Amino acid sequence: MVREKENFVKQSTHTSFYTGGQFAISNDGQYLLCTYNALVHILDVETQQIVRSIGEDDTSSEIASFALFNDLIVIAYRNQLLRQFDWKTSTCRRTWKSVHKNTITCMTFNPSGSLLATGGADFTVKIWDVEHLYYTHNLKGATSIIRVVLFYTSENKKIHVISGSDDGRIYMHNLHTSGAKPAVLEGHMSTVTSFVLHNDHTLISSGRDRVVVIWDLQTLSSTRTIPVMETVEALISLPSMDYLKPLKIKQTFSPNEPLFFTFGNSGLVKLWSGTTGRCLLIQEDKTHEKTAANSYSKDKEHEQVFLNAYFNETTRMFYTNTVDHNIVAFNIKKLKLEKQFIGELGDVLDVRFFNDNDNNPLYAIVANNDEKVKIFNLNTWHCQMLKGHTDIVIGLDISYDHSLLATCSKDDIVRIWSYDSDTSTFSCVALAEGHTGDVAAIAFSKTSNAFIVSGSQDTTAKVWSLENLILDKDLSIEPQNLSSLFTLKTHDKEVNSVSVSFNDKHFATGSADKTAKIWDIRNQKLLAVLSGHRRGIWCVQYSPVNPELATASADGLIKIWSTKDYNCLHTIEGHDASVLRIVYLSMGTQLISSGSDGLLKLWDLKTSTCVKSIDAHEGKIWGMTASTDESLLVTCASDSSVIVWRDSTEEERQAKRDNVEEVLLMEQEVSNLLVNKKYHEALKIALNLNQPFRALKILKEILNEIDGTDHLKNTLLQFSDDHLNLLFSYVIDWNTNTRHSTEAQIIIKMLLSIVTPDKILKLPNGQKCVESLLPYTVPPYYNTTDGAKNITTDSSYDRTLTATNDSNQGTSTATKKQTATGEKFNPSDMLEKVVRLGNSSYKIKAYVPCGGKQLFALESEKPLRGYDGICPACGTQHMKLADSRGFYVSVDSVYQVLEQKKLEEERLQGRKAIDRLESVEDNLPPLKLPILGQNKGIEGDSNSCYMDATIFCMFAYSNVFDSLLNVETEKKPLKQLQKLLRENIVHVLRSKIGFVERDALYHLRTQLSKATGDSTFKDVEKDPTEFLRALEGLFNFAPLKTIAPDQPPNATASNITTNIMWEMFDANPNNLLSTNIASIFLNSLSEIPAKLATIPPFLILVAPRHTRSERSYRYIIPDRQIALDNRIVQLVCLKCQLTNHNPDRANDFYSCDSCFARESPSLITPDTDAKIVCYCSTCLSNLHRDLGKELINHNARRIPVEKHKLNLFAVLCIEVAHYVAFVKCQKQQDQHEWLFFDSMSDRIHNEKNIPLVDRVPDFEKWIETAGKDKYFFPDLDDLRKQARPSSQKFSENDMRRLRLFRDGAFFFYENSSVNYQ
Repeated sequence: MVREKENFVKQSTHTSFYTGGQFAISNDGQYLLCTYNALVHILDVETQQIVRSIGEDDTSSEIASFALFNDLIVIAYRNQLLRQFDWKTSTCRRTWKSVHKNTITCMTFNPSGSLLATGGADFTVKIWDVEHLYYTHNLKGATSIIRVVLFYTSENKKIHVISGSDDGRIYMHNLHTSGAKPAVLEGHMSTVTSFVLHNDHTLISSGRDRVVVIWDLQTLSSTRTIPVMETVEALISLPSMDYLKPLKIKQTFSPNEPLFFTFGNSGLVKLWSGTTGRCLLIQEDKTHEKTAANSYSKDKEHEQVFLNAYFNETTRMFYTNTVDHNIVAFNIKKLKLEKQFIGELGDVLDVRFFNDNDNNPLYAIVANNDEKVKIFNLNTWHCQMLKGHTDIVIGLDISYDHSLLATCSKDDIVRIWSYDSDTSTFSCVALAEGHTGDVAAIAFSKTSNAFIVSGSQDTTAKVWSLENLILDKDLSIEPQNLSSLFTLKTHDKEVNSVSVSFNDKHFATGSADKTAKIWDIRNQKLLAVLSGHRRGIWCVQYSPVNPELATASADGLIKIWSTKDYNCLHTIEGHDASVLRIVYLSMGTQLISSGSDGLLKLWDLKTSTCVKSIDAHEGKIWGMTASTDESLLVTCASDSSVIVWRDSTEEERQAKRDNVEEVLLMEQEVSNLLVNKKYHEALKIALNLNQPFRALKILKEILNEIDGTDHLKNTLLQFSDDHLNLLFSYVIDWNTNTRHSTEAQIIIKMLLSIVTPDKILKLPNGQKCVESLLPYTVPPYYNTTDGAKNITTDSSYDRTLTATNDSNQGTSTATKKQTATGEKFNPSDMLEKVVRLGNSSYKIKAYVPCGGKQLFALESEKPLRGYDGICPACGTQHMKLADSRGFYVSVDSVYQVLEQKKLEEERLQGRKAIDRLESVEDNLPPLKLPILGQNKGIEGDSNSCYMDATIFCMFAYSNVFDSLLNVETEKKPLKQLQKLLRENIVHVLRSKIGFVERDALYHLRTQLSKATGDSTFKDVEKDPTEFLRALEGLFNFAPLKTIAPDQPPNATASNITTNIMWEMFDANPNNLLSTNIASIFLNSLSEIPAKLATIPPFLILVAPRHTRSERSYRYIIPDRQIALDNRIVQLVCLKCQLTNHNPDRANDFYSCDSCFARESPSLITPDTDAKIVCYCSTCLSNLHRDLGKELINHNARRIPVEKHKLNLFAVLCIEVAHYVAFVKCQKQQDQHEWLFFDSMSDRIHNEKNIPLVDRVPDFEKWIETAGKDKYFFPDLDDLRKQARPSSQKFSENDMRRLRLFRDGAFFFYENSSVNYQ
């Protein structure tokens, strides 16, 4: 059974870590420190992985040099700063300015680490006291740039500093003699590159003049000049005579014999005698760079150039760097290469796995921006290099048995390399010459090593025979020349990719001419030309199982082609940029692709859907391949990195299984605790399980207990920060629901009383939670600027928030204004009066001054949970109040409510009665021409914008909802409400008047409050969802019908769920920036799972939201059309009632109009007209079996039937509790334009709202561009960060574009095939 992949995770990475310059090795030999621009990377020598980095990645301050002493590192930057770090912790201890007038070029510590010498391009050497950070000496005298410095202690214990410069001179300064001129040693004719002390008085120096000079520091004269015949960059003295025996040097030397190693431009390590001037040993092992050329046996010249060298006593190895930013380590005993570090890869163009004898990946073979092929050991990232090509290597391939490696290059040559498992080395055994352009692609035959195919920029493909290939391990034999079996002129432009079929009969080529071609190898003929891509093709791949070929193109598409009839089977869309490489996985059922956007995408070919998207690289992913067993994947990219990925599917599945098992056990434990009424322990487990609803139920049970409030408070005091953070997050949602808001407010009060504000803000979601709670928690009558239009709906709000504000903020209510108008109330006159707060009435029992605050003691009409009669200011009980009914509020809160009521009464005095409103009794169709300008549409009434915009979407230019206006009802309040909506609002809106005054909305809200029993509709701002749900409940208007897959397909049964809208839910697990409505709708249905039971006449889709104002996606693209295919709508066979809920049968349904006409009288399924008329394949075969010649007139078509489509006609948007709408004006059948509506676009005298209807000419362009232009949403991000709807920086058009994609909340679709008249 094929186990499909679900995810890959990083296993190991090789990335650039060294850009040349200084490097060092730690004393224990475990870590390598090297410069990378402005950083010092610390590498684990064993794994070559970056452990940590020192410094900041700032290109303005690149590193010039550094010096290491134990745990201390001092770094000199080109901006002339010095910084001291503890490199084991990356802690910066201090920073100071260098006194050099130019860049520091070299630096070193003295043996004790107390002094630091820095040599600079200003011709000076400065000595620093490391502990006290001041320079003790400024050593002058040099006439050129200082290149090397060294501390030297003479026999009389005098400290000297020796420096070498570009003028070939060596300067020796005595630090004990102030102002003395330095001693000058002259012997070199060019730059002095390195020093080494042999003993107390012998100095060995090297230079680029190809000589090494031995100096006697007592006489300050040279004793010998040794011509080494190469530029020497580094010297290392032989640490001990004991190393001579392993090096097989039979000569004997005196203990004081100066023996030293040289590292230079020959690329070879050499051992010299300072006494005789003879070269005692030359390194012969060159495994770090295998060379292959036509003169292979004669090519002894190394092209590596060594720069610096160090010896580590612990590992007993030399470490040296090269000009191409590599670091190599040699064992001193045999001068054998032990490790090679590739510091910088540049653009990595291709990569392959190479297996060991057990068929497990052993090497990652890499082609980068170099003529040398890199062979990385996957365990240690140790590298071999294969040299043979004379220009950049572009492509690689491995033979089926992993015995051969093929490389192709810009030098127009293909090389074949053979692997010797005994020595773990590769050798060049053959080369193929014949192309006249860069060879960009190669592919081995799949079943044997019979041939290899190459594709070139010369537009040809060549097939080369490997049958006579001789695999001889004798390196003295020159590589043999391969013969070309045939050459084909394949394309009009360069060939980018070749692939051989798995039966070795065909091969495919992909080209920049936008086509792929399939060729017959035996007959050397063209079989097919595959056209369809809009840009050049980067990769072609044969399926390992199915007769398919996949192509990847720069147009961002992947196409799957049949290799039988050469038709395109699928087109896979998902990358926003070029698709560069594709690989089949899971026996051809999956495909993984890499793109120039740095993404890896895993595709399910059965559904053409993306299973996983991985942000893999920061550059173009040029190369990708999978291991033989597909457990590993390796990718390479232009970001100079190679990454090995591990298939984590089974691990994640097991983790999910373990998690499910753990959750089940914990749920059982919760159930047991609830049975035993151990609510407090159950609450903690519910929070750990992230089950907010269960946590809410437990909290309600606790609050229902005797002294439950105190018990809950004690429980919350024991909560960890994680539990508090979760509880705060849950309270946000609970507080938005009127059924749970009372409990939410009690919990909020407790949390605010036991958790300090500072601690709340330090919680991960603390600040976000506070911001989300404020709009629902702060009583609107605290806002004296606009108190008239806001009234709270819950009496607990005032008590809780007054207590919180008074106790936490310490403000005195006596200092606040008592009323908005300044009118004074006498507190004593208020006693025993009844005041209405929200929906409840309260009697004022007493006036209580407390701690500078003025409070009223109130009693409610009914018992209220959590009301304990305790003063929020001082925590005491001033007087006896009725149990569970008494509480205290600030005097100003009561005054503001009274004043608000007074202002409301004054405001309503100018209202028109219903019979004085504009009225149109005749039924009018939707508008065909746009009504434009100010004072058009619906005038907003106070905070009614949610209702204004919804009604405008539903009725202005569409008749989808007209059945609501005429539905039969017997209830008088509903008839009045329906008449008001029909004659005073909708028909007036559709008339020549085109303007509905605010009083009509006021009366509509008033009647809606009476009809629903919810008084908050009258004056509280609500959500369109609540308005639509009210219409649904009052008029039984719920045409959207859904059914679960485990229910029988009977449309009249009780298992059908009916709704007026579909509230979508999508948690956006991949944290996508944007998506489209159709995708969210499909995901939301599949998550339940559910399907539409019938074809809906319309569809209102509500965008998923975390909170009332925060959506799951930052941007949502409204699809102009949604096709109702078999993934969305339940298909039911009209004969046998079989449904398509079984995924295996999803495509086995057909429509046949002729059969339906014959069978309709006997069909048993109700509501046929509201369904997709279809038959299962079995029933359709039975119907067609006996038709004979009549079958000619029957046209059976596979479902889905494309005629069932929903068209977008309105988008309702919310931004900071203000609703606006985009609505489509359908002028004619195929002619329409989009309009923008805002019922409160402006105000006059802070009272009268001015509605606005305006054209949106770019609406269609926005929708089309959003799905294609990768810069569309980043541009919106810039707009989002800098502007608000009131900003003057951006045009109104820009702000509307932002509102459409950022604030779209309700999306209205109509069925184009339904007549709504």
